[in-house]
Amino acid sequence: MSLADTEPTALPHAVLARWQFTAVDDGNTTVLPDGCRDLILNVDALGRPRWHVSPLTDAVVEVPGQAGEHWLGYRMQPGALLDTEGLLRAVCAMKRPELDERDGHHGNHGHGQRDPHRFPPEPSSGPSLRPPDWMNAELERTVLEAMAEHTRLDVRIQEALHTLAHARSVAHATRALKVSERSLERLTRQTTARPPRFWLALARVRRAVRDLGSTRPLVEIAADHGYADQAHFSRECQRWLGQTPSMLRRDPTSLITATQAGYG
Repeated sequence: MSLADTEPTALPHAVLARWQFTAVDDGNTTVLPDGCRDLILNVDALGRPRWHVSPLTDAVVEVPGQAGEHWLGYRMQPGALLDTEGLLRAVCAMKRPELDERDGHHGNHGHGQRDPHRFPPEPSSGPSLRPPDWMNAELERTVLEAMAEHTRLDVRIQEALHTLAHARSVAHATRALKVSERSLERLTRQTTARPPRFWLALARVRRAVRDLGSTRPLVEIAADHGYADQAHFSRECQRWLGQTPSMLRRDPTSLITATQAGYG
């Protein structure tokens, strides 16, 4: 997966990054927890597009794919609030007249029940749609306008997540925010469905992993990021990212994936 700039339209405030990926062979793609949800357009090897919003993940997820499958994603800011159904309705309502005409589709008058999350048209045969065919600048502006309308950032949760990302403990974060632990717990659970300790632990491991690109000893990295010792750091890496720090250092591709834009 590669992160990409969006031109010429700037990303909405609640969107952190745009990414795209094309599978070159059959197999699973490893997705790591990053504290974000994504609006994703998946076009399978037969050219059938489908939109969905990814969940907030707590552990490594293996996503199956086929050669020739395309993915385009818009990563939302950690803690972004969104109207999921409204957003999906908006992007799935987009029309592609030039594709309708090319593929023999005219509006939405075909027989059978259509998946509401399919992106019109829904080709039944013919060559696979490549990226230039299923997204262009005009359509992307429409997608980003829909995201601007159906996503927002709440000042309270953004302040709380920012503080947790740089705190040594939940208690330290509550003192900095001047709130009780119960109030912080209620806020993060109501807005993100996760407790403060989830956000603190995720930010800590993501920050620590960014230091693995250096030659510093693992014991120093562990200490700098508040872990009790190197073994503690190793367990947390394994729990969140599926690999130990030593394994990540030996796997540049996984290390790049673990340090992409996200929380912390």
